[in-house]
Amino acid sequence: MKLAFVLALLLSTHVDAQIGSFDFYGDKFELPVLSTGEKDSLLEFKGVPARIKTYITESRAIAELDDWGLVYFIDAFVDAQFINAKDSDKVKIVNMLLTELSINNAIGKISKGLLLSLVSIDNKSRPINDARYFEKDGYKYMPVKRQSKVTKLRDIEMYCRAEYKDIQLDYVKTPNIRNVNASRKELSFFNYCSGKKDSVEFDFSKSYNRYYNDLPRIIPDHHYYMAPVSPIFQNSFFSMLDGKLGQCRYRLDSINFLIKFVQSGIQFEEDKVVYGKEDWCSFPENTFALGKGDCEDKCEAFAFLVNHYFKNTGIVFLFYTNHVRIGLRDPNLSLTGKPYQKLEGQTYFEVELQGNDTVLADDSFALFPSTPLFITN
Repeated sequence: MKLAFVLALLLSTHVDAQIGSFDFYGDKFELPVLSTGEKDSLLEFKGVPARIKTYITESRAIAELDDWGLVYFIDAFVDAQFINAKDSDKVKIVNMLLTELSINNAIGKISKGLLLSLVSIDNKSRPINDARYFEKDGYKYMPVKRQSKVTKLRDIEMYCRAEYKDIQLDYVKTPNIRNVNASRKELSFFNYCSGKKDSVEFDFSKSYNRYYNDLPRIIPDHHYYMAPVSPIFQNSFFSMLDGKLGQCRYRLDSINFLIKFVQSGIQFEEDKVVYGKEDWCSFPENTFALGKGDCEDKCEAFAFLVNHYFKNTGIVFLFYTNHVRIGLRDPNLSLTGKPYQKLEGQTYFEVELQGNDTVLADDSFALFPSTPLFITN
């Protein structure tokens, strides 16, 4: 009798028997069980069922998603929930969900039958260090698909309203990734304070690095060094480095220790070799995990260390033709006669992170023949 009742209930509600889960940066999320009517409502673009609204709201709270994280989550959810649907239908479902969440979005038309989900990003005037963005009617769009290599569109169909919001990227919030997919790294370097070769071992999160590598490179004013890192990296990396830095007696020695740590610990490698693309700025945890990066990555990594250990030390990025240096302003140091630059009446001493033979107290490197092309504070 009970079995007959259950069968009748299933048949009456037309529940799709496909139940599964999908991966979101190492974490598994169970897919909701949708009735045929609920699925058809999305596939036929009639509206977003209440069950889906609740599912997205609850999942966002669990994963602590900011706007970009939510966009990526919706894309992964639609791919898994509608695994047999046409790609063009998936694009329309993603955009319908974004519209339901009052996020400005658009559909890019690549060619006949080929579509691309787009999301509107904040329209502040800033350089966008990512070739995958598009503009129309004052809006700037980035593809929802992280792996998209599309750089040209035939047309853009917009779903934007003044009361809707654009994705803000002034500050990037890391999702609450439960499965951090930890890995171990040993970094060899020259210890300035001991005068010997040394090494540190630390843990890092592959899941966090995957997430940050997927983000578009439009964070303003080179604030990559301020991006959050995974708790396992934060704890293991600085607990190891604290012990090494404790060997230094003076503040200048400590800063030079950090200079040597980045110079010798992070090997220089062009972005094209590491990432397969030009001018791709890396986040600190990823740079240390790889143990390599270009001059810009090394500057971001060094700024990350200075920001952690010396809160009252000013940092600027000095941009030359095909090169970047760091400028440091520290009220506790007197370095008269050392290479410096002036910004807003303040003196910033230049830090060269490219080679392995210079420190802040040396006269062994000089200013470039010209002033920096620009300086970011």
